[in-house]
Amino acid sequence: MKYILLLSHSQDFFTIDRVQAALAKRQLTPLRINTDLFPTEIQISQAINQQTCHIHLVSEQISFSPKDVAAVWNRKVWSPKLPNDLDPQFYNGCLNESVKTFRIFLQNLEHVSWLDSIPIVQKANNKFWQLQVAQQVGLNIPPTLITNNPTDLKSFYESHQGEIVAKMNTTLSYGMQSNDFFVYTSKVEKEHLEDADLLKYSPMIFQKMIPKAYELRIIYVNGDCFVGKIDATSSEKGQTDWRQSETNEVRWQPYIVPDDLKDLLRLFMKKMGLLYGAIDVICQPDGQYIFLEVNPGGEWGMIEKYLEEPISEAIADTLKGMVGK
Repeated sequence: MKYILLLSHSQDFFTIDRVQAALAKRQLTPLRINTDLFPTEIQISQAINQQTCHIHLVSEQISFSPKDVAAVWNRKVWSPKLPNDLDPQFYNGCLNESVKTFRIFLQNLEHVSWLDSIPIVQKANNKFWQLQVAQQVGLNIPPTLITNNPTDLKSFYESHQGEIVAKMNTTLSYGMQSNDFFVYTSKVEKEHLEDADLLKYSPMIFQKMIPKAYELRIIYVNGDCFVGKIDATSSEKGQTDWRQSETNEVRWQPYIVPDDLKDLLRLFMKKMGLLYGAIDVICQPDGQYIFLEVNPGGEWGMIEKYLEEPISEAIADTLKGMVGK
């Protein structure tokens, strides 16, 4: 039996359930691996000698080796989950060894097609490179500064008359529901510059604040675009970042992306090497579209749930097309 391996985490729901069902409907066998359960609840053994090589992953559900895998959906690989009471002097060492071991196991799956492969996703997560590629293909982008230099930040702030926002390079939450360590896109106020020296501990992304009529989340799957128009006008907190809105303050509306924008996004994704991505775009009051970023592991459940866009079906079709390649 050949499996379609679904790399996820234990807090994932809805989206992965929908893809599993869509794969089963296509007579394919999905196998979910919650990557955060390694090494405490998942065991990996990799043995080699002069004559043989054996690699196995064992979970509560199943035991399998790389030869049993037909394709991989890289939904979201998460950090290993270690016991909270683990001696602090051993924690980092255990964490590093677990990350390395799991990475070696995944490298043994390079013989099959991925949606999308880890090296491609890692490269695509470079937000500065994203903006460079977007600029090259003709997408409009916001003036952007990534820095740990307080002087450069202050100059950027002045050059845009104080109308700038700050955001992080990294994602610290499982999904759309943030945890205590999540940092939203926020407007930089003049008083914030007094703490600019703190940048030496953590560089950040700064962008010109873009006036918006509305925002779009565009889910790209193998050439198709599934779009949700985000209406957060009733949320005071959600004006800068709609994710700060309360659930009842955000409305998802259907939207059709113009063909010229869709063509540019297809070219952009091709150059990025991505078959999947959650693309964030602002539409200005004058109708001009501004590309913000693409998240190779971005969320799409709200668009399928509220707008009934068949994203899970598109993902399943893409994985089915990979089988046997």
